[in-house]
Amino acid sequence: MDSEPVRREVASQEERGKIVLVTGNVNGVAAVADEVTVTGPVAQAARFATVTRDTGATARRWMQGR
Repeated sequence: MDSEPVRREVASQEERGKIVLVTGNVNGVAAVADEVTVTGPVAQAARFATVTRDTGATARRWMQGR
């Protein structure tokens, strides 16, 4: 068995990842043809902030203004 197709609908991206991971860990499977469809709500991307040296001072000024 070289490539194993995975076709199904799942409720979350997390469930999709687990199914693909487990299928790929089966002895003899060299690749997984991921054809899984996520039907549930898609999680929002993480938000990142750039941290600079004056972040503490900026936070203090912001808190004083409240």
